[in-house]
Amino acid sequence: MAVPIQAAATSPLAGPVSATQRKQPAGDAPAPQPSPPPQQDRAENAFLVLGYVFTVALYLSQAPTVWGIWVARQVGQSKVDMFVVTLVSCIVWMMYGLADPPTLPFVILNAVGIGIELLYLGLFLCFSEPWGRIKITISLALIAGASAIAAPCVFSFTSDPQLVFGIIGDGISVWRGNNVGNMSLLVAGALFLNGISWTAYGHLAENLYFTVPGYFGIAFGAVQILVWVIVRFIYHG
Repeated sequence: MAVPIQAAATSPLAGPVSATQRKQPAGDAPAPQPSPPPQQDRAENAFLVLGYVFTVALYLSQAPTVWGIWVARQVGQSKVDMFVVTLVSCIVWMMYGLADPPTLPFVILNAVGIGIELLYLGLFLCFSEPWGRIKITISLALIAGASAIAAPCVFSFTSDPQLVFGIIGDGISVWRGNNVGNMSLLVAGALFLNGISWTAYGHLAENLYFTVPGYFGIAFGAVQILVWVIVRFIYHG
């Protein structure tokens, strides 16, 4: 059951709101909403915190790849695509969190993700071949330009920015999760646990923007973990 707007505005753990939780137009009396039972509130907050924790874990699960680049002083076979997609995902979800009513913890979470991904991409930029540096620079310029244009347009000319950013964020989250070919076991495990947390939170908060990509995260993470187990224990004994 959705948390009433009043609770979402005052609770330090308040998560992103769903369409049913947004402010009513001026002059319209908001429909009364029954208060959720305390047990559901506690469960919702618990899964919300777990979602935050496993999202940060998902960001940090990419660190071994970047550390290998730092030690070797070269990119080698590592691909930058996943880091670029994760950066775009963080930007879109931060915009979702900024939409009315804003959700500060969710904004901070994705701002941290943006900082981490920029650090990773900076190391790729330092140790890539010339063409790789050009590719990364162009990607970052396109992301910055698209964000600078899209954000003001969506906030100024659409009546429901959360709907727009939520749909875009869902699509990017599914696309990122589908890139299982280059995932390490650590990334796959973080994706799986992250998917479970946000799916549970999405069901409790009645927010499909988190339920749908959460299911995909569970599925893609489970597939990659299964592939790793088969290769490790069946083919290599």
